Parts: sequence; C-alpha cells; structure tokens
Amino acid sequence: MKDSRKKKESLTGKLIGRFDIPEDVILDVPRITMMDNTEARIENYETVLEYDGETICIACKKKCITFCGKGLTIAVITDDEVTVQGNICAVQFG
Repeated sequence: MKDSRKKKESLTGKLIGRFDIPEDVILDVPRITMMDNTEARIENYETVLEYDGETICIACKKKCITFCGKGLTIAVITDDEVTVQGNICAVQFG
C-alpha cells in the first residue's frame, strides 16, 4: 500500500512540475484567500453546511472549515468558490 501511495505522490509531483498546474487543483484541496479579517474566499469546496450571522461551516473534500465572527454573510457562491464576508474572528479546521 505504501508503494502505491509513493507512486501516486511521485506522479502528482511530476504533473505539478511539468505542466505548472497549481497543487491545490491536482490534489483537490481547498484554497483559502483572506483579505484582512473581513473577507475569505474558499476555492475547491463541496457545500455549505451551516450558515448564520456568527458561524459559516463549509465542507471540503477531506475536512470542514468553520468561520466564526460577527455579521458573517456569503457574498458570492458559485460552483467553484464561496466568499465569506463580515468580521471574521476565527477559522477552524476539522
């Protein structure tokens, strides 16, 4: 099992290096871009699990990302990304 994982990781590394493809696209992991504590853009998400003015929980492939704060809103939501705005006090991964 370890050999197949190493081969897969090696192939992934080669693809990233050869084609200049961002690592988050190949590995299907979330990319979070924060603008101060007022905006967060999350790419490669699956769905929004919880949404109210103080908590927004977003499911990604392998984990959930929870934003806690005041006046939180989802400003933009597309198939590829979601943008959270408001006074973000904490970001939790679980």
